[in-house]
Amino acid sequence: MYLNGVLLARVDNMHVTFKFNVTDYLVNGDNEIKFIFPSFDAYIKELDKDVNLPHWTSGTLKGFMHVRKAHYMVGWDWGPRLP
Repeated sequence: MYLNGVLLARVDNMHVTFKFNVTDYLVNGDNEIKFIFPSFDAYIKELDKDVNLPHWTSGTLKGFMHVRKAHYMVGWDWGPRLP
């Protein structure tokens, strides 16, 4: 997360609430906030490439266990793979 071009945080856990004091980074007038969402599929493949963990089910994306994201978002026996 960037505020006015300053990197404030890099977070990767959808199960935690984050709060940031941004007072020192605000300017008078317009402020710009920017979020970057990299490719989830590429991210988990990178994390998984040097690890020899079993892929527990064919219904999910390989490497999903490396991230703190609801596992049903990467496939389940009842739903699609929507990372």
